[in-house]
Amino acid sequence: MSEGALLQADYSNRLLYNQTRDGITLYANGQRLDGLDNAAIAVLMRLADGESLRYDDVADVAADDLSEWLENGWIWVNMTE
Repeated sequence: MSEGALLQADYSNRLLYNQTRDGITLYANGQRLDGLDNAAIAVLMRLADGESLRYDDVADVAADDLSEWLENGWIWVNMTE
């Protein structure tokens, strides 16, 4: 992801999470997302909350994960000036 770009949740899909004392469970379009590391969980939660994230916010997330999220339509990149 290039600097100046914003990563946002794609609102044509549902990205949700449930936080309990047992932990956090993330869902994309009703499908439970398992096997995520802490950095990915934190980023997906922020996106689900409607935040727009910059390069520095997602630097700790594996590029393969970001690519998968883009391919699945969960997120999109807004190229700003």
